[in-house]
Amino acid sequence: MPAYANTLAVDNKKLWQSAKSVIAGGTGLLSKRSEQFNAEWPTFFSKSSGCEVWDLNGRKYIDCAGGIGAVLLGYGDEDVSKAVTRRLTLGTYSSLVNPQELELAEKLLQLHPWAGKVRYARTGGEAMSVAVRIARAASGKSGVAFCGYHGWHDWYLAANLGETNALDGHLLPGLQPKGVPRELTGTAVPFRYNDWQSFEAAVNKLGDNCGVVVMEPMRSQFPENDFLQKIRSFCSGKNIVMVVDEITSGLRYGYPGALTRYNVVPDIVIYAKAMSNGIPFATVIGNDDVMTAADESFISSSYWTDGIGTAAALAVLEKMESENVFNAVWSKGVALQELLREIAMKYVSCGLVVGGMPASPTFTFTSSHAAAARKLFITRMQEEGFLVAGIFYLMHAHKEQHLHRFAEAFEQTLQLIERSIESGIIETDNSKAFQHGFTRLA
Repeated sequence: MPAYANTLAVDNKKLWQSAKSVIAGGTGLLSKRSEQFNAEWPTFFSKSSGCEVWDLNGRKYIDCAGGIGAVLLGYGDEDVSKAVTRRLTLGTYSSLVNPQELELAEKLLQLHPWAGKVRYARTGGEAMSVAVRIARAASGKSGVAFCGYHGWHDWYLAANLGETNALDGHLLPGLQPKGVPRELTGTAVPFRYNDWQSFEAAVNKLGDNCGVVVMEPMRSQFPENDFLQKIRSFCSGKNIVMVVDEITSGLRYGYPGALTRYNVVPDIVIYAKAMSNGIPFATVIGNDDVMTAADESFISSSYWTDGIGTAAALAVLEKMESENVFNAVWSKGVALQELLREIAMKYVSCGLVVGGMPASPTFTFTSSHAAAARKLFITRMQEEGFLVAGIFYLMHAHKEQHLHRFAEAFEQTLQLIERSIESGIIETDNSKAFQHGFTRLA
């Protein structure tokens, strides 16, 4: 534990400024930067367990951010920790291959009977880059039509080359593609979810160079009018490789992924985040023909063979099945989301829309007071002992008592926001509706 954790009255603001002076951006994940929340955000943690996290001053919170979606079971899950500890004891790395790689591959292929091969990585972003490389190798074309958020790599940010607002509906608005080669201009074109005309326009813009379609199966809305099936049929008819990003949706919106709901078979699917419950790990799973097509492309990295992530993933999959985690979390989410919507409708002045999926309800302020209301929402919920902003990532560790307390604090907070608006304490800020973190269309 860092020395800071043993110091009384840690100044989190000062510590965060110190972090920014030596770490680019203060931390490696944009969504963890304190500027994304409020001035009182604790920023640093001393320990985490289940659905609870302690700041450096020892205050305990119920964490509703789920490690920014990376943790589904709960922090420090006992079974995952045991598997990782065992791997640490036996050794996590050597010049020989860890046999758990084979064990996990066989399990993943069992869960995806259409697939023939897997690859491992350590983060979702790099796994997406691996998948796009494989898909381009298989199609022989560089053009990518995509929908949703898929990481920070050049192939994705190339969409903003020459048209800096191309990603505004998929990622944070105004991102500058600095450092992305201009030669990639025109190789990545976005389309809107559930919008067939938008999809056709993206494919047509790429023309004969369109070889890959990348998309999330769903994010904040369900597919409509057989959208996924139509894209699958289109790709099959045009020899385009269909890549599905289940990095966020995997295990959380279905088991093993959201695609199981719709009987859609992709060419490649990618998992990370919940697949290893907070331990660095990602996997690319694909059909034999597509995966084999990239055998001659150099795709290799030392720590993709580290044993910790593999051990964690095996433990996660075992627990998902033995405790029926997906159905348990989804059912809790259905009840919670319905309750929160009922509460939000009672406080019209707040302009709060409860959306998203049951396993990850979203909170979007839509009134002319949106920015100020959002800050007050975060601050007041934090005072009540909850860390939450725009998305509540439910975890298996969230029990009924936690959700009951959350709903009570949620209503009390909306009451305060409405009184503040009606009394003029919160003034119109003329800002656009606040939307949580990444603005994604899927």
